[in-house]
Amino acid sequence: MDTGRAHNWAEHARQCGLRLLFPPLPLVLAVTIIGFSLLIGAFAEIGMPHVLVYFSYVLSAWALVIWVARLVRANPVASVRRAAEHNNVLARILNDTHLRLGLTTTLSFAIDVLWTASNAIAAAANSSAWFSTLAAYYAALAVMRAPLSFSILRHSDGRQTAQQLHHEQRICRACGALLLLCTPVFAGLIVLALHRESAISHSGYLIYGIALYAFYSLIGGIVKFVRERHSPHPAARAANALYLVVASVSMLSLEISMIDTFSTANNEGFRSPMIMLTGAAVCVFAVIVAIWIVRDARPGTHAAQR
Repeated sequence: MDTGRAHNWAEHARQCGLRLLFPPLPLVLAVTIIGFSLLIGAFAEIGMPHVLVYFSYVLSAWALVIWVARLVRANPVASVRRAAEHNNVLARILNDTHLRLGLTTTLSFAIDVLWTASNAIAAAANSSAWFSTLAAYYAALAVMRAPLSFSILRHSDGRQTAQQLHHEQRICRACGALLLLCTPVFAGLIVLALHRESAISHSGYLIYGIALYAFYSLIGGIVKFVRERHSPHPAARAANALYLVVASVSMLSLEISMIDTFSTANNEGFRSPMIMLTGAAVCVFAVIVAIWIVRDARPGTHAAQR
């Protein structure tokens, strides 16, 4: 009985989520026009009430999420896949989800190494606590992604012995523990941002492109995590979960950048609470994901769920 109720609640939550992501087109257009019109008014500082300003942020964010969700649902990769069918290597990369995850995780690891080095150099040159904290953040990501990418690529053919599975589970538990230890680093980024020691500033139309990419990464990460949550490989599940944490940190960075770009000095009463609330949510989310990765990598856990 309890299982049936839980299934009904899960199905109801799924249907509500789909309605929020894919409302009727007239509602989509209305939310888009109203949300971004109010957002422009908020940035133009025409004396809008604070409640209306907060509402404009929520409504415009919802509109952006809706459009990104529609883009993800349209699956633009399908047209690329059809064009690559005559190339065996490209066809395998596009059709093999596990291999593609391994390659993207490896690429992310390489980018994390570059970001670690560049932020470390900037920290030494400028004696900056902000760049030092960023270097620690990207170094932790690189340490977590390196063994995950190796494990995913090593078992891209789908074959895995019991000993290899046990080794992969130990790697995932270590990554989850390290992610849990990264919480002070996230908190440090938030504290530095509150004291305006951050170096996140984007001008012109660049910030809108970054916003679109951040929302696309978050929604794409959620879709990928849900689709592959029953993967038999713990490293694949852990890599997708870690990707969600990185996307949430990117959203926090985007929020700080947008506030610092469009707000003025007399808007401190809005800036600090928003950064604190979003930063706290990111920290809590990172802790939840870290605990999930550790629990998910316990021997027999995934088999019992299946």
